[in-house]
Amino acid sequence: MKKLLIVILLFNLNSAFSYSKNSLKNDFTSDGSLQSELHWSLCESSSKEILRKLDLEITNKEERSSIFYDFKNPNGSYEFYSQGIILRLRSSASDESTSTVKVKVSGVNAFIKEDTSSNDEKYKCEEDRYRDKINYFCSLSQSFHPQKEARFSKHQKTFLNKSYAGSLEIEGLTPFGPVSNTVWTFHRSKGFVLEEVTLPHSTSFYELSVRVSLSEAEERYKEYSGLLLEKKLNICPVQESKTLKILNFFQK
Repeated sequence: MKKLLIVILLFNLNSAFSYSKNSLKNDFTSDGSLQSELHWSLCESSSKEILRKLDLEITNKEERSSIFYDFKNPNGSYEFYSQGIILRLRSSASDESTSTVKVKVSGVNAFIKEDTSSNDEKYKCEEDRYRDKINYFCSLSQSFHPQKEARFSKHQKTFLNKSYAGSLEIEGLTPFGPVSNTVWTFHRSKGFVLEEVTLPHSTSFYELSVRVSLSEAEERYKEYSGLLLEKKLNICPVQESKTLKILNFFQK
């Protein structure tokens, strides 16, 4: 597929999906509240230094590998990412693989409800916050066995194609990666997760994240930012997503 004409993403998905406010309750937290994932890009010398400053009991450490799929335009930009689409394949050391189709929407009112075709496919919508950079995404993830099943399911393709005014074949896109990810979770840490992303032939970068109720996101972001500063962690002056950093690396 040498060229691919992508129709501008329909950020308002009301016409593409049917949903109601009441139908959202089972997709998020047990009390029915929507969620926000708060992120902090950390400018530190190593994960060891971050762990020392956090001084929290580690409950789990996991090694992962991620690949992103996109179509690079002649000018070097990514067609999917520029339209608010993220296609990701993630594998862990335990040989579990998960593919995710993630679609940017215009806001909470555009969050959608879609029944999945399999119990193995998990659908969710949430806010994504890096300081004052706030976006809203809906995604559909699927666990699969690389040797036995397609990376992206028929239901995921349908989910993606409904975001466009036409059909799009995922298999024709280019893989970017893999990149290595090390993920730490902590005991009694307000739910913090630390991730180290190691790019090919490059240095690592670090991100701390936590999920909270959407209604508390702004308050909690200020509170936790203050806590990180108290722990002498260096919060990067420029806050940007892991996906953007990874794709910028492969854009060179």
